[in-house]
This record gives sequence, structure tokens and C-alpha cells, in this order.
Amino acid sequence: SIRISKKRKESSVNPRLGKAWLAYQQQNFVQAERLYKQVLQRYPDNRDAMLGLAAIAMYQNRDNVARHYYKRVLKTHPGDNVARVTLQSLTGSGDTLKDSSRLKHWLQSEPNNPQLYFALGNHQADSGNWKEAQHAYFEAFRLAPTRADYAFNLAIALDQLALQTQALNYYRKARELAGSTTLFSIKQLEQRISRLEQGEEPTL
Repeated sequence: SIRISKKRKESSVNPRLGKAWLAYQQQNFVQAERLYKQVLQRYPDNRDAMLGLAAIAMYQNRDNVARHYYKRVLKTHPGDNVARVTLQSLTGSGDTLKDSSRLKHWLQSEPNNPQLYFALGNHQADSGNWKEAQHAYFEAFRLAPTRADYAFNLAIALDQLALQTQALNYYRKARELAGSTTLFSIKQLEQRISRLEQGEEPTL
């Protein structure tokens, strides 16, 4: 499943955070990483900088680096659900039902957290619960409508539910939002869009 990190709020502690987040949004990860590390040099416990570096590492498939930063966040911010949820998605407990229940519990206190919905959708998809996965992905994309991976996973869930018209709509959205570092295959996405546009419905 595709993993992502939610938007970090700019801190008044250091204006570099705003510049780093802008670079991250533009997928200029080299500049974003440099700026986040500069913040950490001055403020070693800065949550936003650590989460930013973790998110960059995940985009680059450097899961060990991502885990390192999420663990650092939890050492200084033990109650941080963003770090906890994403770290869990990188490791997994092996108990999907338990993980899903925990995510639903956290959503009660953070109902506007797109990352929690996305993680829940991934757990449901892994279990083959596509209807519940579709609902979770829809909420994630509603809360963060610029995320290509949210749109892509929502399209897959709709596709699995044989809702091809709706799926095609979100595949197209994913294509519009996709950047050079998108984790899903652009080639496969284009092929699926082409088949759906031609009225074909091959098995995924």
C-alpha cells in the first residue's frame, strides 16, 4: 500500500520550516531535507522537522530512515498519533483487526486527520474489506485533495467494487496530481485509465 505523511503546520519557531514545507510540497526533496536538517541542528527536538524528514524518507523508500525519525518524535512527544500511526504502518502488529480498531479509536479524537483515514483504508484493503477501505480513502482524499496516492488508492477500491465510472474519475485525479516521485506506477495507471476509457473491465 502506498504510504504518505500529512501536512505539517509551519511553526513560528523557525521560518525555515515554512520554506521546507513549500519545497516538500513542490517535491524538491533535496532542498526540503537540507532545510529540515538545519532546523534540527538548532532545535534537536523539533517535531515538524523530524516528521518532515521521515515523510521524505518514506517517499524515497528509505523505511529505516523514516522509522528512525518517527521513533525520535515519539521519544520527545510520546502521545504523537501521527508518528505512532505511521511507524505502525511501517512495522505492523500482524493483527489487522486490532490495528483497525486502534485507528478508529484515534479517529474519534482526530476526525480531521487524513493520514489516519489513509492508514485505516490500507488496513481494510489488506483484509479485502474494499467497501470500508473505499470509505476510509474517500475521507482521506476529502481532507487532503492534493494527494495523488489518496486518489489512487480510492480509485483502486472503487475498481475492486466494480464502480468503474467512479474509479476512472479518481484515476484521472491521481494522474493530474502525480509528481516525479510518486510511488505508484504511472505506466500502470495510464494503462488502467486507457482500458476503462475503452469500456474494458479486466481484472486488476
